[in-house]
Amino acid sequence: FTSLSIAHGQPECPTDPAPVPLRTRSVSAVADGCDGHGSGSTLSYEKAVTSIAAMPLTFTALDDLAGLKRDRLTELHSSGECPDLAVLQGRAGGIVLTVPVVRGLRLWRGKVFTSTPEGGVGGLNRLGAANWETLRCAFVARIGESRFADRQVVLLDHDQPGNPPYIRRFHDEMVQLSDTLFLATSHIRALGQLRYVCHFALQLPSSTVGT
Repeated sequence: FTSLSIAHGQPECPTDPAPVPLRTRSVSAVADGCDGHGSGSTLSYEKAVTSIAAMPLTFTALDDLAGLKRDRLTELHSSGECPDLAVLQGRAGGIVLTVPVVRGLRLWRGKVFTSTPEGGVGGLNRLGAANWETLRCAFVARIGESRFADRQVVLLDHDQPGNPPYIRRFHDEMVQLSDTLFLATSHIRALGQLRYVCHFALQLPSSTVGT
């Protein structure tokens, strides 16, 4: 998760001088580059974005989660399961659950997941304002041990070369609530500790699950 830095007075990831709508944008990003021009293994986002961006998405489950308090979200996260990385493909809609101001601005809109050349899963964050959207701030998804409980979760690792330093400090742990719905906690590393930032949720369109 990235846009909470805006709420704390941090600058956004660098953007193009004149961003254009996602549906008309040619996307070729790099796994370790926030701006898509770093060095490292190239991810094949073109197919993921252009073929999925036009799909109609409805996120009623996300809206339902938005009304829950932090303690209830914590319970749900604790009861979630570690997803198979294979289900994380395509454009996921997303909302911030515990920071209403950021959720209302919709500066962060979810993520795009796609396969890496090495056979793993990576992606970019969907950032936007008003009627335009762009992809920024690379991450790699991997299964690992939670820092807060004795269980496995999907870690969304933004500590990638090319990302701004404050983005690389985020620690996100994601679990699966249903076939298409995912819940995550976001913490930021500060003074040797992980400090809570928010819960956020992602939902994939059902047509991409299991494909």
